[in-house]
Amino acid sequence: MKSTKLVCHKIEPGKYRHFYPNEVCVKMCGNGDIKKVTVTEDANGNYWAWWDNERQSFLLVYSSKLLVDICFPGGVDMAEKLGKGHLLQVSVTEDE
Repeated sequence: MKSTKLVCHKIEPGKYRHFYPNEVCVKMCGNGDIKKVTVTEDANGNYWAWWDNERQSFLLVYSSKLLVDICFPGGVDMAEKLGKGHLLQVSVTEDE
């Protein structure tokens, strides 16, 4: 099972946005409650994320599949065919 440690803004219980590998990038998106989280592959998860084959980590974590898809020219289907990575459903849990 794939997973990645990231940092993000907590909007309300169970709701997050602005996922990045470090706190500086999250702060550039505005003020808010910053949390360390783990993004994990989960067929029942509430989020979608791009698994980058080169970096071996999740990137582009969003609450809808469409929001990830529009990040790629030609959509994720083309990037998947080129072997760049995979679009996966994920869950987000706060780290202690």
